[in-house]
Amino acid sequence: MTYAKPARYSHGALTATPDGVFSYATCLLTHLDDGSLVYNDTNYSPTTSKHQSQVRQQYIPSEATVIILNDVPRGCSAKGLRALAYVMRTDPAEYAGPFGMTASEVNAR
Repeated sequence: MTYAKPARYSHGALTATPDGVFSYATCLLTHLDDGSLVYNDTNYSPTTSKHQSQVRQQYIPSEATVIILNDVPRGCSAKGLRALAYVMRTDPAEYAGPFGMTASEVNAR
């Protein structure tokens, strides 16, 4: 999956790479091999909240399957976000975040 180049906010950079979309060094969105998207919904700062809003609007298609993660450590890489999604899928008791929401449910938040 390729992520289009995002706009930049004056209070911090939102960057798209082939691996995902990042707010500073923290991955906000990446994808799994099955095409599912992994979205980081952790609250870090007002700037990151603006970035998350843009990511939800610009990068998550309405038909996408989205795994939403919370309590993700600041600075988490795309690989780390995918690993957390894998843990959540294989052992949900180990990960307490919400699971398997559709893009419509993400955008409604």
